[in-house]
Amino acid sequence: MNMEKEKSILVLSEGPPPLGDTRVEGGGLRAWGLAASLSSEGHNTTYAYRSSFEAISEELKPSDGVRVTQWSPSNIAKLIAEHTHIILRYSMGEMSLFLDNIKDEQILIADCYIPISVEYSARQSEATKQELKNYTLESFWWEKCIGRADYFLYAADEQLHYYLGYLSAVLKLNPASYDEIGKRLIRLPYGYFKKDIAEERKRPKNPSLLWYGAIYPWFNMEPLVEAVKLIKAEHPNFKLIIAGAKNPYTSNIAFLEHYKKSIKQLESVREFTEFIGHTPYHERFSIYSKGSAIITLNKEGLENKLAWRTRLADYIAAKVPIITNGGDPLGERCIGAGVAIRIEDMASPEAIKKAFQKSLFMKTAPNNKLLEEMTWENNIGQLANAINSSSRLASSPRRLENPNTRILILKSKTYSIASYAKHVLKEEGIASLIKKIGTKPLKVVSNFIKN
Repeated sequence: MNMEKEKSILVLSEGPPPLGDTRVEGGGLRAWGLAASLSSEGHNTTYAYRSSFEAISEELKPSDGVRVTQWSPSNIAKLIAEHTHIILRYSMGEMSLFLDNIKDEQILIADCYIPISVEYSARQSEATKQELKNYTLESFWWEKCIGRADYFLYAADEQLHYYLGYLSAVLKLNPASYDEIGKRLIRLPYGYFKKDIAEERKRPKNPSLLWYGAIYPWFNMEPLVEAVKLIKAEHPNFKLIIAGAKNPYTSNIAFLEHYKKSIKQLESVREFTEFIGHTPYHERFSIYSKGSAIITLNKEGLENKLAWRTRLADYIAAKVPIITNGGDPLGERCIGAGVAIRIEDMASPEAIKKAFQKSLFMKTAPNNKLLEEMTWENNIGQLANAINSSSRLASSPRRLENPNTRILILKSKTYSIASYAKHVLKEEGIASLIKKIGTKPLKVVSNFIKN
């Protein structure tokens, strides 16, 4: 493949894009944001999602801009071969299928907006043994993807140090890549398009509190249940709204366990709670308008310190007062910009009630700097420019199988701590040297020492 030809970008996704009445999840929304915004920058872009999902009708596909198609094991090789640049989430399933078909000259951009090892560990499933087994198997492919990638997308400044550590651990950050890798870590938060920003909104007639989005294990519904009882006592017409609480595509044990547990906790307030299922993406703003405020309650911990709460970005665009305990990067930005109220003590129902009372006096459409800052149009430039002048990143060295080996191989060049090998050979003899480094690289070491 000649990389000098016109650049063409393939954005791979698990789920479908937000077109028509298609139900979508966060990964698909992120992939669509990347594809559509790169297309608007003039790049020839394809969005491909798994063929096990229902095909989107031709009339719903864009007439210009992003090409929308589906991928499967039978067509993925051809699909990848048609493009010069591949963008995918580094924790996608079936990673071997993708990596096996990406050629040496093609550019791989790893989307790392989810710090997956932390997110995975925070699921706290009762089936810990199975989760640990899955984690071990999947982490192998996360590392493979990062090892092959040429560019890395992250969502928040707080994630940068995490990924520097990760890249060091898998040897992607190394003496050969050091000068370049800093330029290839690209901050690109999940956002929304300018056209999505809501107009001035009217408050609902009666006070209401909205929870919108899947109830994942890193969210805590328990204190909310007791808080809304207190709110109801002071506002007889108050209503709690729970919308889109279950991800329609997940079969993850931890996710389903936590969802069921949370719904059971909400049973005690069912009489004044409205439950809304997973609706088409384009209907979300009509649901946002039902809430006097919208709430998210994050469990404290490492996950919360690093996570980019994609749902918060959409709440900003909807101009709905936000209630949160913060601690996450975007939540703190929202609080600082005056579009969110901090819950001072998440474990306290009284503190949640107090935050809700404050939200009733917030402006419904505050003029805040985040509105423009969080748009895809404002953030896509660095990646678009990087693609224009892209190149492969230096290969990662790999560890040899024997843990005692002091040698790293980087393509055809061999590096060793010569003094160590010479010392062992001189003081302990050839038998000890073979024992410590294994027989396979012995010839290489011998030649290196002679030279």
